[in-house]
Amino acid sequence: MKKLMKSIVASALALSAVSLSAQASTYPDKEITLVVNFGAGGVTDIATRVFVKFFEKEMGVPIVVVNKPGASATLGPAFIARQKPDGYTIGVVTYSTVAITPNLLEVPYKIKDFDFLGVYGRYRYGLVVGADSPYKSVDDLVNAAKQAKDPIFFAAPSAPNNLVFLSWPTRRVQSLSRCSTSLVRSLSLLLRQAQ
Repeated sequence: MKKLMKSIVASALALSAVSLSAQASTYPDKEITLVVNFGAGGVTDIATRVFVKFFEKEMGVPIVVVNKPGASATLGPAFIARQKPDGYTIGVVTYSTVAITPNLLEVPYKIKDFDFLGVYGRYRYGLVVGADSPYKSVDDLVNAAKQAKDPIFFAAPSAPNNLVFLSWPTRRVQSLSRCSTSLVRSLSLLLRQAQ
Protein backbone atom coordinates (compact mmCIF):
# COMPACT_ATOMS: atom_id res chain seq x y z
CA MET A 1 0.00 0.00 0.00
CA LYS A 2 2.88 2.38 0.79
CA LYS A 3 4.35 1.79 -2.67
CA LEU A 4 0.96 2.50 -4.25
CA MET A 5 0.62 5.74 -2.27
CA LYS A 6 4.15 6.85 -3.23
CA SER A 7 3.34 6.05 -6.85
CA ILE A 8 0.11 8.04 -6.65
CA VAL A 9 1.83 11.06 -5.07
CA ALA A 10 4.68 10.96 -7.59
CA SER A 11 2.21 10.69 -10.47
CA ALA A 12 0.14 13.56 -9.09
CA LEU A 13 3.21 15.76 -8.92
CA ALA A 14 4.29 14.77 -12.42
CA LEU A 15 0.80 15.25 -13.77
CA SER A 16 0.46 18.66 -12.19
CA ALA A 17 3.86 19.70 -13.58
CA VAL A 18 2.80 18.63 -17.08
CA SER A 19 -0.56 20.37 -16.69
CA LEU A 20 0.92 23.59 -15.37
CA SER A 21 3.62 23.82 -18.00
CA ALA A 22 1.04 23.29 -20.74
CA GLN A 23 -1.28 26.05 -19.50
CA ALA A 24 -0.94 29.72 -18.70
CA SER A 25 0.25 30.58 -15.19
CA THR A 26 -3.37 31.17 -14.11
CA TYR A 27 -4.36 27.56 -14.68
CA PRO A 28 -6.31 26.23 -12.95
CA ASP A 29 -8.68 28.98 -11.95
CA LYS A 30 -11.81 26.83 -11.53
CA GLU A 31 -12.76 23.29 -10.57
CA ILE A 32 -11.60 20.36 -12.67
CA THR A 33 -13.85 17.48 -13.65
CA LEU A 34 -12.19 14.06 -13.64
CA VAL A 35 -14.19 11.37 -15.47
CA VAL A 36 -13.92 7.74 -14.36
CA ASN A 37 -15.06 5.17 -16.89
CA PHE A 38 -16.36 2.74 -14.27
CA GLY A 39 -19.06 2.93 -11.61
CA ALA A 40 -18.64 4.31 -8.11
CA GLY A 41 -17.11 1.92 -5.60
CA GLY A 42 -15.01 -0.16 -7.98
CA VAL A 43 -11.22 -0.40 -7.98
CA THR A 44 -10.71 2.30 -10.63
CA ASP A 45 -13.08 4.70 -8.86
CA ILE A 46 -11.53 4.16 -5.42
CA ALA A 47 -7.97 4.52 -6.69
CA THR A 48 -8.96 7.67 -8.57
CA ARG A 49 -10.55 9.21 -5.47
CA VAL A 50 -7.38 8.54 -3.45
CA PHE A 51 -5.34 10.13 -6.23
CA VAL A 52 -7.69 13.13 -6.35
CA LYS A 53 -7.06 13.97 -2.67
CA PHE A 54 -3.36 14.54 -3.44
CA PHE A 55 -4.01 16.08 -6.84
CA GLU A 56 -6.40 18.70 -5.36
CA LYS A 57 -3.69 19.87 -2.94
CA GLU A 58 -1.23 20.29 -5.79
CA MET A 59 -3.67 22.01 -8.12
CA GLY A 60 -5.31 24.24 -5.48
CA VAL A 61 -8.83 23.77 -6.86
CA PRO A 62 -11.58 21.23 -6.27
CA ILE A 63 -11.57 18.18 -8.49
CA VAL A 64 -14.97 16.58 -9.01
CA VAL A 65 -15.04 12.88 -9.85
CA VAL A 66 -17.80 12.01 -12.31
CA ASN A 67 -18.48 8.35 -13.03
CA LYS A 68 -19.51 7.46 -16.58
CA PRO A 69 -19.75 3.67 -16.64
CA GLY A 70 -21.23 1.53 -19.38
CA ALA A 71 -20.70 0.23 -22.90
CA SER A 72 -17.70 -1.88 -21.87
CA ALA A 73 -16.16 1.14 -20.11
CA THR A 74 -16.13 3.21 -23.31
CA LEU A 75 -18.65 5.89 -22.29
CA GLY A 76 -16.07 7.74 -20.18
CA PRO A 77 -13.38 7.94 -22.87
CA ALA A 78 -16.02 8.82 -25.50
CA PHE A 79 -17.20 11.69 -23.30
CA ILE A 80 -13.64 12.92 -22.67
CA ALA A 81 -12.83 12.82 -26.39
CA ARG A 82 -15.74 15.22 -27.08
CA GLN A 83 -14.71 17.83 -24.50
CA LYS A 84 -12.87 21.07 -25.12
CA PRO A 85 -9.15 20.33 -24.54
CA ASP A 86 -8.68 23.04 -21.93
CA GLY A 87 -7.55 20.90 -18.99
CA TYR A 88 -10.79 21.32 -17.05
CA THR A 89 -12.25 17.97 -18.07
CA ILE A 90 -9.76 15.17 -17.72
CA GLY A 91 -10.29 11.49 -17.24
CA VAL A 92 -9.13 8.05 -16.39
CA VAL A 93 -8.64 5.79 -19.36
CA THR A 94 -7.91 2.18 -18.57
CA TYR A 95 -5.67 -0.04 -20.63
CA SER A 96 -8.48 -2.19 -21.92
CA THR A 97 -10.54 0.77 -23.20
CA VAL A 98 -7.79 2.09 -25.45
CA ALA A 99 -5.76 -1.02 -26.30
CA ILE A 100 -8.22 -3.91 -26.41
CA THR A 101 -11.83 -2.77 -26.73
CA PRO A 102 -11.27 -0.69 -29.92
CA ASN A 103 -10.05 -3.90 -31.57
CA LEU A 104 -13.17 -5.79 -30.54
CA LEU A 105 -15.93 -3.18 -30.86
CA GLU A 106 -16.70 0.02 -32.73
CA VAL A 107 -15.86 2.87 -30.36
CA PRO A 108 -16.41 6.61 -30.94
CA TYR A 109 -12.82 7.59 -30.21
CA LYS A 110 -9.26 6.93 -31.33
CA ILE A 111 -6.14 6.91 -29.20
CA LYS A 112 -5.06 10.12 -30.98
CA ASP A 113 -8.09 11.85 -29.42
CA PHE A 114 -6.26 11.91 -26.07
CA ASP A 115 -3.19 13.59 -24.63
CA PHE A 116 -1.87 11.23 -21.97
CA LEU A 117 -0.68 13.06 -18.87
CA GLY A 118 0.57 10.26 -16.66
CA VAL A 119 -0.05 6.98 -14.94
CA TYR A 120 -1.19 6.59 -11.36
CA GLY A 121 -2.05 2.96 -10.80
CA ARG A 122 -0.93 -0.52 -11.60
CA TYR A 123 -2.84 -3.50 -10.34
CA ARG A 124 -1.83 -7.06 -9.73
CA TYR A 125 -4.22 -9.90 -10.18
CA GLY A 126 -4.23 -13.42 -8.88
CA LEU A 127 -6.09 -16.65 -9.19
CA VAL A 128 -8.18 -17.52 -6.14
CA VAL A 129 -10.61 -20.26 -5.19
CA GLY A 130 -12.79 -20.82 -2.16
CA ALA A 131 -11.09 -22.23 0.95
CA ASP A 132 -13.11 -25.45 0.59
CA SER A 133 -12.20 -25.87 -3.10
CA PRO A 134 -10.51 -29.09 -4.19
CA TYR A 135 -8.07 -26.99 -6.26
CA LYS A 136 -4.93 -26.19 -4.27
CA SER A 137 -2.70 -25.16 -7.19
CA VAL A 138 -2.94 -23.95 -10.78
CA ASP A 139 -1.98 -27.46 -11.90
CA ASP A 140 -4.95 -28.87 -9.93
CA LEU A 141 -7.29 -26.47 -11.73
CA VAL A 142 -5.82 -27.13 -15.17
CA ASN A 143 -5.94 -30.89 -14.68
CA ALA A 144 -9.54 -30.73 -13.47
CA ALA A 145 -10.51 -28.60 -16.47
CA LYS A 146 -8.89 -31.10 -18.83
CA GLN A 147 -10.88 -33.96 -17.33
CA ALA A 148 -14.17 -32.14 -16.70
CA LYS A 149 -17.34 -33.18 -18.50
CA ASP A 150 -18.98 -29.86 -17.63
CA PRO A 151 -17.35 -26.42 -17.90
CA ILE A 152 -15.48 -24.94 -14.98
CA PHE A 153 -16.67 -21.36 -14.62
CA PHE A 154 -14.48 -18.40 -13.74
CA ALA A 155 -14.90 -14.67 -13.33
CA ALA A 156 -12.51 -11.87 -14.21
CA PRO A 157 -12.88 -8.16 -13.49
CA SER A 158 -11.82 -6.80 -16.87
CA ALA A 159 -10.69 -7.55 -20.40
CA PRO A 160 -6.90 -7.89 -19.93
CA ASN A 161 -7.47 -10.58 -17.33
CA ASN A 162 -9.72 -12.55 -19.63
CA LEU A 163 -6.93 -12.90 -22.16
CA VAL A 164 -4.96 -15.17 -19.85
CA PHE A 165 -7.89 -17.47 -19.28
CA LEU A 166 -9.04 -17.41 -22.87
CA SER A 167 -5.58 -18.60 -23.93
CA TRP A 168 -5.93 -21.76 -21.83
CA PRO A 169 -8.07 -23.58 -24.44
CA THR A 170 -5.14 -23.31 -26.85
CA ARG A 171 -3.23 -25.33 -24.27
CA ARG A 172 -5.82 -28.11 -24.58
CA VAL A 173 -7.89 -26.94 -21.64
CA GLN A 174 -11.30 -27.05 -23.26
CA SER A 175 -13.51 -26.79 -20.18
CA LEU A 176 -13.09 -23.22 -18.94
CA SER A 177 -16.02 -20.92 -19.63
CA ARG A 178 -16.05 -17.20 -18.90
CA CYS A 179 -18.83 -15.92 -16.72
CA SER A 180 -19.33 -12.26 -15.92
CA THR A 181 -18.26 -11.14 -12.47
CA SER A 182 -21.71 -9.78 -11.64
CA LEU A 183 -23.32 -13.08 -12.63
CA VAL A 184 -20.89 -14.99 -10.42
CA ARG A 185 -21.64 -12.64 -7.51
CA SER A 186 -25.39 -13.11 -8.04
CA LEU A 187 -25.05 -16.90 -8.20
CA SER A 188 -22.87 -16.91 -5.08
CA LEU A 189 -25.49 -14.91 -3.18
CA LEU A 190 -28.27 -17.23 -4.34
CA LEU A 191 -26.30 -20.32 -3.33
CA ARG A 192 -25.58 -18.86 0.12
CA GLN A 193 -29.24 -18.03 0.61
CA ALA A 194 -30.27 -21.54 -0.43
CA GLN A 195 -27.98 -23.18 2.15
